[in-house]
Amino acid sequence: MEQISDVLEMNLMELMFLGEKHVIGDPNNGCNIIVSTKELISEIEKLQLTITHKDEIIGHLKQEAIHLNELLKKQK
Repeated sequence: MEQISDVLEMNLMELMFLGEKHVIGDPNNGCNIIVSTKELISEIEKLQLTITHKDEIIGHLKQEAIHLNELLKKQK
């Protein structure tokens, strides 16, 4: 446990009482943050909404490209 706490740059007591919390980051550069499971779930939901929105935009752009190609073909 002491070796793990050293790698994570955390106090041994903090590590033992993380419970529903998770350490995120890169231990090599010291950029660790501790977040709860609830915070992770919330962030995942936000990212899933972002992906869904991105997919909708891509779908609209594909339809627009098809429409513009049809207009170009009619002009020839």
